[in-house]
Amino acid sequence: ISEKAAYKPSDIKKHRAITGEGCWMNDIIEGDTWFNRGNTQKASACYNRIIDIFPENVWGYIRLSESSDSPALSAAALKKASELVPGYYETWYSLARAYSLTGDKKSALDAVSKAFALNPMNGDIALLYKKLKS
Repeated sequence: ISEKAAYKPSDIKKHRAITGEGCWMNDIIEGDTWFNRGNTQKASACYNRIIDIFPENVWGYIRLSESSDSPALSAAALKKASELVPGYYETWYSLARAYSLTGDKKSALDAVSKAFALNPMNGDIALLYKKLKS
C-alpha cells in the first residue's frame, strides 16, 4: 500500500465520526493501521476493544493473534476464535502453528488434524500435519 493510500489517524477520526463508536470495523481499520505502521501495542488495544464490546466477533481474536509477539497469547486468542467458528480451517492451522511455537506438540497436532480434516488439499496444512505426526 502506498503511503498516500494508507489510512492515517485523522482518517480514522473522520470514519468514527461518520459511523459512530459502536462499529467494530472502526477498530479493525484502526488496529490494522497501527499494525502496518509497526505499533503492535496500539493495534492490540484496538483488537481487544472489539473483544470487550463484541465478544462473539471472531475477527477481534484473529487480528489479536496476528498482532501478538507472544505465541501463548496468539494460541489463547485463536482457541477462542476456533470455538466461535469451528469450521474455519485457517484458524485451526494458525492455532497449530501457535501451539507449535509454544512447544505444545500434542495441542498443535490436535489443531492441525482439525485443519487437515476441513481442508486436506492445503499443502501448508499437510506439511505441518506430517511434521507434527513424525
